[in-house]
Amino acid sequence: MRLRNHLLSLVVGALALLGLGGQAQALGIPVPLSSLVVPGATLTSEDGNFTFGDFGASVTGAISANLDDYNVQALTSGFRVTGAFLVADGNFGDMVLSFSVAPKQGILITDAHLFFNGSFNGNAPPGMGTSVNETIFHNNDPIAQLSVATSSGGFQKLTDAVVFDPVPSITVLKDIALSSYGGQGGSVAHISIVDQTFTYIPEPGTLLLGSAGLLGIAVLGRKRT
Repeated sequence: MRLRNHLLSLVVGALALLGLGGQAQALGIPVPLSSLVVPGATLTSEDGNFTFGDFGASVTGAISANLDDYNVQALTSGFRVTGAFLVADGNFGDMVLSFSVAPKQGILITDAHLFFNGSFNGNAPPGMGTSVNETIFHNNDPIAQLSVATSSGGFQKLTDAVVFDPVPSITVLKDIALSSYGGQGGSVAHISIVDQTFTYIPEPGTLLLGSAGLLGIAVLGRKRT
């Protein structure tokens, strides 16, 4: 019984070290979005567990179409987009951003997390709002959706998360939208941060191998005792 409890503690500790626990958000050095929407360009998460690539971006409306005006920073388990997401006085703007997510060998993706800080001025007329909506695909099949939004009607949802069956890779289609429809005389809608992070688990083979090693350590420790 004591051996089993000791082994269980070791396994739980190992899983925490493999990434089941924390979501600390260390920030990498910003790079312009324009440098990522070129063939072969990739971004690696700060913890080294995810590689993001195949970036594509299209812009419509009143936000800047110059991708140099947007930056991307690696996070511990994802990345942050910042830049010229601002519209005013009855205008709208939209960016469609797509990318692939590949975890390092031995882990699977299980969760996606979305955060933004969309806002508008205090005297916003009806019709103003900001939102980020995204669809997650695996092998071209949609497996999950996330959505965050604020509106001048009082609605506010700054974070969203979704859990799905573990998969070895995904692609994401993200729509970042801002609207100041109906706004006159200084009405402004703005987004300064869009964060995307992921959670992962070890692949079954990796977990079994790690458990076998931990069992050997526990048995060796018992023999020494």
